[in-house]
Amino acid sequence: MAQLDALAARLVELEKPGASADDQQLAWDIRDHLSSLSPRKPTPYLLAAYEALARGESPRFSIRGPEANREGGAADALTDVIFNIRRPDFDLAHQREAVLLALVNGDHPTARPLFERLIADRPTPKMLGLAIRYFANSGDLRESYDLIETEAIRRIGGLDDAEAAQLSSDAYVAVTGQHFDVANPAWRSDPYVAGRWPEIALNLFWDGWRRNGDPFGFSAEMEALRPADYRSRPQVTRALAANSDEDVLVWAFGELERLLPTVSEDPEANEAVDLPLAVVVSSFG
Repeated sequence: MAQLDALAARLVELEKPGASADDQQLAWDIRDHLSSLSPRKPTPYLLAAYEALARGESPRFSIRGPEANREGGAADALTDVIFNIRRPDFDLAHQREAVLLALVNGDHPTARPLFERLIADRPTPKMLGLAIRYFANSGDLRESYDLIETEAIRRIGGLDDAEAAQLSSDAYVAVTGQHFDVANPAWRSDPYVAGRWPEIALNLFWDGWRRNGDPFGFSAEMEALRPADYRSRPQVTRALAANSDEDVLVWAFGELERLLPTVSEDPEANEAVDLPLAVVVSSFG
């Protein structure tokens, strides 16, 4: 923080009347740096920025909008016009979320009271998702999971599709781990979470399927739920199929080969064909 204060102090001299072009450019560079958000910024800087925004005030160094980070410049702007892309205003609410995201993605253990306060104040779905990710990234996977089970799952059914997808994504990212090692997700490291999260993931999978037919895969979670008898848990079986699981597809083709010759004669065979047929459709659909 002292380094940022030192940079800010230089602005007085660099921006005085009659400053040279080089000094003006350096002043611009300093202001650009001071207004940029980064997980590496000092925790006090980020917390002070959030509290100012929460009061409806501009932070000490202001916060530059996301357009400043877009590399395309005028080309990006022209593309937006051609394709009628409307990007959200970088208003106070979006600035607060941007600050929280920087706290989530960095090493900021002393920001914990802020996220605890957010949870107590019934946060927006976006802020709830960020809090879930913060606790997981800070090493408290159990608390992160408890928020998923008690808050996210309770609220997700009443959200619109975009909010529900974002909250599902935040939950998935949190329990998978900050480094996103899908082959060795963080939730497996905690026996309590490992025993409960896959069932929650199954609910999130089917919520996404009902909403738009394109849910998150949750492949590791579905593998944890794989039944010995695919007919015993049809929802898991179909979720495995949606992830193009080879074993469940082999089972489905075997069942169809066995049952199809008898469907016209045996009403029970007609019903028995439904699941393997759904598996094939899910795999190739």
